Amino acid sequence: MRKYVVSLLMSFVLITLVSGLAFATQTKTAVEKGVISTEELAQIYNNPDVRILDCRPLSAYKFSHIPNAVHIFVRTDLAYYKNGIEDMIKPVKELEAFFSKLGIDDNTLVVVYGGFKDRAPCRAFLILDYLGHKKILKLDGDFPKWAREKRPITKVVPNITPAHFVAHIQPGVIVDKEYVYDHLNDSNTILVDGRSLAEYEGKIPGTNVKRGGGHIPGAIFFPWDNVYAPDGTYLPAKKIKEMLVAKGITPNKNIIFYCRTCVRSGTTYMITKYISKYPNVHLYDGSMVEWSADPNMPLEK
Repeated sequence: MRKYVVSLLMSFVLITLVSGLAFATQTKTAVEKGVISTEELAQIYNNPDVRILDCRPLSAYKFSHIPNAVHIFVRTDLAYYKNGIEDMIKPVKELEAFFSKLGIDDNTLVVVYGGFKDRAPCRAFLILDYLGHKKILKLDGDFPKWAREKRPITKVVPNITPAHFVAHIQPGVIVDKEYVYDHLNDSNTILVDGRSLAEYEGKIPGTNVKRGGGHIPGAIFFPWDNVYAPDGTYLPAKKIKEMLVAKGITPNKNIIFYCRTCVRSGTTYMITKYISKYPNVHLYDGSMVEWSADPNMPLEK
């Protein structure tokens, strides 16, 4: 009997170690990619060290969501109006308090997802990246792919034990208006506009964009949703890089993404930095709403 108990205990320890190793290996691989597949998430969504953030409208979350996912509304939970500019990233202390309530600390693997070709989860990804959180993944295909594959869904809202989230600010992630202006004539810097062609050309200004719109001088047009396949998953990394390079957006340059309020550009930021592996990628958080409101900032159409 004693031999049996010892054997059983050793088997349990071995299984635990192997499972832990498998989880660590999966997590490391996924983090290196910047995205996680539905197959990978299906293996770890019940792990207590994983926090899943559902960035869809609250009504969709209440109807059904991935088990253990918590709901966040990116535009109010993570952003606010600053000096009349919408969707600016909230102060660090407020973000630390918010993510602490969600039970996230340095050891938590965070997975974000949304709806079909949703802008919100990559905005959350960007903000966590700016805060220096090292374990962030975006679910490829989001909730629609998860649901199509008939993976587990629920209406149950999980109970969350608060943690202590500490920001480790990464200054290079977010740049301001002055930085963009100072680099307008820098041959090593490329500005990338992720809005629609009509907005880029100034045919429509976009909400709260002043002076009739247009784009920042010299900016390259590369719409944020170019990186998606028709089913809402991301195009292969090789294809995305080919598209970027074809537009002159090359890895040896200093890249600044912007859009209207920097929600759409979170997607191209994440893809370029973590899938295409570009080393110098930034986001102009004020984007066109802030830029166009300043009469001293030049515009092109």
